[in-house]
Amino acid sequence: MDETSILITIRNMLGGIVEDETHFDLDLKIFINAAFTKLWQLGVGPDDKPFKIEDDTETWDDFKYDDIEMVKEWIYLDVKNAFDPPNNSSILKAYQDRMFEDEFRMNIMAEEIKDGK
Repeated sequence: MDETSILITIRNMLGGIVEDETHFDLDLKIFINAAFTKLWQLGVGPDDKPFKIEDDTETWDDFKYDDIEMVKEWIYLDVKNAFDPPNNSSILKAYQDRMFEDEFRMNIMAEEIKDGK
C-alpha cells in the first residue's frame, strides 16, 4: 500500500521544492491531472473517467493500479517535461524514450486486465 500524497510525491521528485512550499501547486495539479487524462486515454486507470487530484490529500492508493511505480515514473516524467523541461536534448530524448516504453507496457497491462488475464 502506498498512502503517500500524489502531489507531494511529484513535488519531491521534481527536486528543490520542499514539502511546505506550495506556490507551484496549481501548476503541478494541472500537469498531474493532464498526465492522468493521458493515462486514461491509454486505458490505464478508472474505466468511467480520468482520475483527478484536487489537493495533497489524494494518494497513490486512491488511483488503484497494479504497477503504481511505473505510473509514478511516467507521471513524474510527463510533469517534469511540462514544468521544468531539461535544456539538454539528449536528456529530453531519454525521458521521451522512457515514457514511450512505460506507455507501451502499461497499455499491454491494461489490455490484459480488460481481457481478464
